Amino acid sequence: MKLFYSDGNIKEKGLYFNNGSQYGIWYEFDEKGNLVKEINTDEGYSFGWKEVIAYCEKKEIELTEGYERGGYQTEILKQEKSGKKVWVISYLLSPVLICKETLDGITGKLIDSEEFEFINH
Repeated sequence: MKLFYSDGNIKEKGLYFNNGSQYGIWYEFDEKGNLVKEINTDEGYSFGWKEVIAYCEKKEIELTEGYERGGYQTEILKQEKSGKKVWVISYLLSPVLICKETLDGITGKLIDSEEFEFINH
């Protein structure tokens, strides 16, 4: 993804993982297009993207490539809860049920799991 200033110069660029969080190095530029900052968005996560993908594959959680119109797509977000870096994975468990799992960003241990109704509009 790239974001631009109104004059067309690049403002930010980086990758997003599917329907979720920033991935890898994110770059920020000043209004003249000079690189001013590099942010390692994966810093502090010993249990990283590869491990999260392996976790999803093991649990048979569907991961789609790119944008799909309609329905529900698995969402993987990096967050901080109570000062702890975590992964939050939300996926369709059945046509009417979403599961939201929170994993420790260091160990990958399941911290919390909840289910809620999916209403497709």
